[in-house]
Amino acid sequence: MNNKLLNKIETLTFGIVSISILYVLIYNLLHYDPIQGYDGDAHHAYVQNFLNLYIPGRLNQPSSNLTYEFFSPPFPYLFPAFVNEICKSYFSFENIYETCQKIYGFVNIIFQSIMYLVLLYLYMKIVKLFNGTDKKIYLSVLLVLGLFTANYRSIGMIRAETYILLLNSFLLYRFLLLLKKSFAYDKSDIFYFGFTIGLLALSRQWAFLLFPAYFLLYFFIKKEHKLRYFKFLTYTFFIGFLISSWFYINLYIEYGSFTKFNQEPIPFSLKNQPLSFYLPIGNEASMVFTKPIRPYFQNQFFTNSIL
Repeated sequence: MNNKLLNKIETLTFGIVSISILYVLIYNLLHYDPIQGYDGDAHHAYVQNFLNLYIPGRLNQPSSNLTYEFFSPPFPYLFPAFVNEICKSYFSFENIYETCQKIYGFVNIIFQSIMYLVLLYLYMKIVKLFNGTDKKIYLSVLLVLGLFTANYRSIGMIRAETYILLLNSFLLYRFLLLLKKSFAYDKSDIFYFGFTIGLLALSRQWAFLLFPAYFLLYFFIKKEHKLRYFKFLTYTFFIGFLISSWFYINLYIEYGSFTKFNQEPIPFSLKNQPLSFYLPIGNEASMVFTKPIRPYFQNQFFTNSIL
């Protein structure tokens, strides 16, 4: 097979995969109701009470009374809350709350679908840094990301996963650019990195699990670049702290913990749990590949591990 024919096949395959991804995103938009999402009612309650939660003087009760997602950082709820407030302010539907919920849910899926496409673009940019314009690599990356069905379900929900994916891919791209420049950074690099770190921290608590990797890399940086890299991390994470710390400080003031959750932690033991705690049995087994969420899985171990 000559190179010209191979290039045509690769281009055609890339186009088919791209169109397939767009089709799934459009199908998702037209057929998925965000209220069906994991803890969907709590996420919608967060959106509908967003102003009460974050405008000083409007909250006269614990935030946990308004939504049991009270411990979640606010950034992923900002856009749907903005759409919701516009809907309530400028329209007068008979069932205003239910109608606006459908509207901001629909618009949010569009917004997160665009974020997902930007995510794919960023990964193509990352691949280009290492492999130039090799279409086979582009196609492989697109297939891996496109076949990961959990992405499409997350896009349909009001959740932080799409934000984490996009922000972290942007952070990775900027980091790789700095790596190619031997960490010869300027003020814009500090701003981009620090601002993104702050938004990650304001998206979901588990985003903090991503940050230690940047500090561990210090031990693998060339000796002549270590001081420059250390200063860069200090500046950027300080900016990230300034942007995001207010939320966690407020959580500590209100609930006495920076990592408050809506359930009290239960000591884990292998001895005092039934078999159903570890494995789905009976009717639960049929839900593994269709609805692997509560209430179809009541146990904490298996449900949390797959989600």
